[in-house]
Order: sequence, then structure tokens, then C-alpha cells
Amino acid sequence: MMQSNSFLLYGANGYTGELIARYAKQYNLQPTLAGRRKEVIEPLAVKLNLPYLVVDINDPAALQAALKEVKQ
Repeated sequence: MMQSNSFLLYGANGYTGELIARYAKQYNLQPTLAGRRKEVIEPLAVKLNLPYLVVDINDPAALQAALKEVKQ
């Protein structure tokens, strides 16, 4: 089970998403970085030592499964 300080951050590879990811890390939060392209999400997740998921927001089943992974 994930910690209560975890959440799914979809679009983490964008400018605002990356800022949120960096601040979250500074405040000991555990976002799971998410986006549709592994080649941009994975390097950021590795750099910040955070988990990541690749999911297309237009795929309801995949998005629901991703949300369940971080559900409290």
C-alpha cells in the first residue's frame, strides 16, 4: 500500500508538472509521475528518484488502473 503522501501527477513532463514534482519531492511527498510518453517521463522520474507510469489519458481503463495504484 502506498503512503498517504502519494498522488498521481499526470503531465509531470510539462513545465508546471515538473515544478510540482520538484516541490513535492522537497516536501517529502511521493508523487507518481505520469504521462503518455515514456521517453520524457522516465528520465524525470529517474532524476527525482520517483516512481512513474506511462498511461494515455484518452484510455479510460488504463487511467483507472493507474489511479488505483495510488488510491488510498
